[in-house]
Amino acid sequence: MQRLKNLLIEKPLMLISFVWLLQNIFIFSQYGIVTRYEATKYIEQATHFLNTGHYTSNNFLFYSVQILLISISIKLKTSYWFVVFIQLLLNAISTFLLFCIMRNKTQNVFLATIGTLFFLLMFYYHLY
Repeated sequence: MQRLKNLLIEKPLMLISFVWLLQNIFIFSQYGIVTRYEATKYIEQATHFLNTGHYTSNNFLFYSVQILLISISIKLKTSYWFVVFIQLLLNAISTFLLFCIMRNKTQNVFLATIGTLFFLLMFYYHLY
């Protein structure tokens, strides 16, 4: 019990990082890099954007981050690993910032750690 308390209060970022890493390894091992379903729209839009300089519809402005990352990946011929790396980096930063916000608002490291872990354990939210 003391070890759990030590992780939750004294080393929360280590615990959160470990859970974040396990979660992303599990998701990647189960699903890999998905280029079907919804992803085909973004890949097509990225190709269209590279060829014409604009999207086929203004609706795709809401997906500009994904489309532009895919466009950069296509242009630099880096495969989709570049996109995955950038998205994982942004995901890690946002998880850290979530912990910081919760810690600052509650003034309680334990609650911030538990809240961030609950967020990470909402598995289906992280699939998309």
